[in-house]
Amino acid sequence: MCNGNEEYNKQARRYKDLNSLKLACAKGKFPIRKKYLPHIPKSLINIIEKCIKVNPQERYDNVLEIMNELSLVNNNLDWNYYKISKNSFSWVLGDSVKLELYKENDVWNIIDNGKINSFVDSKAKGYSVIRGIIKKYEKIALL
Repeated sequence: MCNGNEEYNKQARRYKDLNSLKLACAKGKFPIRKKYLPHIPKSLINIIEKCIKVNPQERYDNVLEIMNELSLVNNNLDWNYYKISKNSFSWVLGDSVKLELYKENDVWNIIDNGKINSFVDSKAKGYSVIRGIIKKYEKIALL
């Protein structure tokens, strides 16, 4: 839902048939529960994770509870996410902030408003840095 069809299909292709996919869902192994794009607010992640709990007793009791929780999600929602290519991504906040994550020469580069912020050795680490930068901008917006 938050990561898009491409990520969902990539994870689904790991299973040889529909029955093995259903079994993975029933065991809580599909979709991967800890993989979210950096701009997805933690409050939304918590709602999603509660919705897909394997044990029904740990889920919401009704849709109204979900709707009430969703109404409280308000941070990071102004960020626009773009997948440029397989190894290039950007996040844009209005006309003022642009973050980029791209791979070049086996290194992931992070650009914050045109300035190199850091280099990391994996996309996951890049997402973590981007998540921190987004949090920094969100704190500034609250001031």
